[in-house]
Amino acid sequence: MIHTGHCAREGISKIGLVFVVLVLFLDLLAGFYLSTSTIAYGQTTTSYISRQYKFVLEYPTGCKLKRFADGFFDLVGGQKVNVRSSVEDDTFRIFLRQSKERGDTFKAFARERVKVICAADGPDGSTYCDNAESVREGTTRGGLRYLEYYLVMTREDSLTNSKERSRVGPIYVVDISQPAQPLALMLFPGYRTLASQDDARVMREMVETVRVDE
Repeated sequence: MIHTGHCAREGISKIGLVFVVLVLFLDLLAGFYLSTSTIAYGQTTTSYISRQYKFVLEYPTGCKLKRFADGFFDLVGGQKVNVRSSVEDDTFRIFLRQSKERGDTFKAFARERVKVICAADGPDGSTYCDNAESVREGTTRGGLRYLEYYLVMTREDSLTNSKERSRVGPIYVVDISQPAQPLALMLFPGYRTLASQDDARVMREMVETVRVDE
């Protein structure tokens, strides 16, 4: 279950111990109901539907979704971007056309494409990701294959001639390919960003909801 409280927090007013106890009891009861009800999922999330790429995912109702194009959006909680989304279509096709990979082409594409999350150049240095700290594979509830990456990012400072390494991720690549149309959905916390534990949990839960809507 994706909890809406991740993006919208509410305080409890000080109006007496009895009321607080009652609220906590009702909250506990509601939590139990949401964890067992078959319709609870739709009550705590909102569906994002891509008409062009024919996929659906769920995101917390407490977050604001800022659309840029079909399949491209930012999920915002407060003033902070929690999740970014993009669809790899032309990049996937070009990779398949140019690559000599004959094995797992989806994994080969994902391995190279996730590096773009780190790429940045500037007057004083640059950042890049050459290595993955960890790679995990899974399947969404809709039966789609996905890969989860945590990367090792290197930041070079030309002024001090130094290098600093840090973690970036998680970055998810979901195979949403259609017949004769290779497609990959990418979900990540932001460029050169390491997600908090809460954000990482929400991203993982969002990925689990992705399905192709034919």
